[in-house]
Amino acid sequence: MRGGREFAAQQNCVGGLAVCGSLKPAANRDFVVNPFTIAVLNYPSGVQSSGSFAYAFATCRPGRRRPLRSAAHGRGERREGLMHKRLAFIDTLRGIAVLAVVVQHTLEVIVRDHPTGAYHAFLHEAIGYYMNFGRFGVVLFFFVSGFVIPFSFPASASPVNDFAISRFFRLFPAYWTSIAIGLVTMQAVTSRTYPLSQIAANLTMLQSFLEVPHLWDFYWTLTIELLFYLVCIILFAAGLLHRPLTAAAIVIATALVGMAVAVLVADRAAWVVMEVGLNLSAMFLGKIIRDTVIGGRLRWRHVAGCTTLYVLFAITLSSKRYGGIYQDDFFYSYSIGAAYVCAALVFIVFAAFGERMAWRPIAFVGVISYSVYLMSPFAMDWIHHYAWPGDGPLAWFVFVAEVVTSSILVSWMTYSLVEKPWISFAHSLHSDRKGDRARASSRPTGCSAVIARHDA
Repeated sequence: MRGGREFAAQQNCVGGLAVCGSLKPAANRDFVVNPFTIAVLNYPSGVQSSGSFAYAFATCRPGRRRPLRSAAHGRGERREGLMHKRLAFIDTLRGIAVLAVVVQHTLEVIVRDHPTGAYHAFLHEAIGYYMNFGRFGVVLFFFVSGFVIPFSFPASASPVNDFAISRFFRLFPAYWTSIAIGLVTMQAVTSRTYPLSQIAANLTMLQSFLEVPHLWDFYWTLTIELLFYLVCIILFAAGLLHRPLTAAAIVIATALVGMAVAVLVADRAAWVVMEVGLNLSAMFLGKIIRDTVIGGRLRWRHVAGCTTLYVLFAITLSSKRYGGIYQDDFFYSYSIGAAYVCAALVFIVFAAFGERMAWRPIAFVGVISYSVYLMSPFAMDWIHHYAWPGDGPLAWFVFVAEVVTSSILVSWMTYSLVEKPWISFAHSLHSDRKGDRARASSRPTGCSAVIARHDA
């Protein structure tokens, strides 16, 4: 393939998400191996990645041996060659993020609802004063979304429609399942019921915009995800989403405006709006990092500059938004600011080292992380009510282990029975790939390729 066809082949993967393979020549023959011709996704067995990507494989025609490539071309080829492992490290990050959320919620139950005696100060400071691991995990999810979602628009005849269909069936079936399980859990464990109007509003996932309370507080992050999808659609339709400096401009502008509002405007409602901007900034900073480590269209100086502004924004807004203490003296502004800063640093380190940071067991948790996020609070309620192991450090450790284990088990079931089937159904609704027939007819003789898209 040459020129436009090479570029088109790259775009069939998420931002060129393919690994450049090579063929060993037969004993007496040489092969022409184009780095964009052979693409094989070498992902750990049993672990599927999230986001849109492509498996592409091809057989190449025999030809003359090529001369050595330039150093710059070699660096670009090595960058493309690492892309398959990026998915493994991204799923590892998802696993870390959701486990941080689960552990935070579990420890909060211990500290809030049970006597911790001499350990109270240590536990309280660990999860409330110095670091909010739940917020850390959520922000890490935001970075991952920024790394993946802008590149999930398929190269099809109707990319926006296909993107919307894919996202709808990715989010809503599992979300509705969690609502059903949550309602049953609350009735069985606490005998609590909810107004039908609140349930109906929550079924739309738009309850924040309708000014209706979330059924459960952890649903707030899904509102930010939907808002990010909308912004991505608008930027994509305007032809701005994949311009190198669009995300940088958004992060810079949001940070400057947000810090000004935090310092100059003494209005809590304005600070809440700026917190939404901070969360969106984390997502677009994730895109900047991807454009640096994979796309090669930006440099680390762009990451450094945008990250610096993001960190200053996070610290300034946290100190104003939460004013030192909030939620009945349990959480402090330091813990919220530290969560935003540490999430950025962890994500940058993982992105810089790529495949070396991937860990298969945690990557598996990352694959089912959406279900874990939705189901773990209810698994924790059942265990807390019916299988509480008692007080003391060893019993608390057992409680955390019970919650984590049961959450993973239930989430694997919901992922297998709900998420995967609906994701496959969404694929069947996608429009034809734009230019498939033209590319097939113009493909060089002797080279055939099969491309299958997956969106998880």
